[in-house]
Amino acid sequence: MPTITKEEATHLDLILRYFNEKSIDRCNLNRIKKDILPNYPIEYCKSLVDILENQNPKLIKDKEYVDHDDFVIFTTNNISKFLENGGFSNQFNIEVVNQSIAQERNTLELEKLRYDVKNSKRIYKTYWYTFFFALSGFIYALFQIMQAVLKWNNHNLD
Repeated sequence: MPTITKEEATHLDLILRYFNEKSIDRCNLNRIKKDILPNYPIEYCKSLVDILENQNPKLIKDKEYVDHDDFVIFTTNNISKFLENGGFSNQFNIEVVNQSIAQERNTLELEKLRYDVKNSKRIYKTYWYTFFFALSGFIYALFQIMQAVLKWNNHNLD
């Protein structure tokens, strides 16, 4: 399951573009809500900033609380590089692709296990038949060798 949703990835990219285009090195949480995401609650904006804060490489240096509901965000120089590499939308797409690959791999492993179980059951059911034929072939080969040795001894004695 992706760690962020597509909508969150889009909103995070909007926030980073806003920082990058305005060359802002500090921003207020209320400004983000007012200028970028006016239709969303302040708690949602806080959760997006928390995602930014936990991002590696660091996209925001620090949060400095002004009061309980408001804080100032200090940005880093990594934002433009991060956006050039596709930003959060690219990370989301990569996670979705990796998740589908893992799901396909699990499906194939389960199918392989089913075939392995069927094959094991077939081998178990036919084990004694093949053992009997192998043993009878071995006895027949020994009998033929003994017959050939006896003929050779009889032929040399004459």
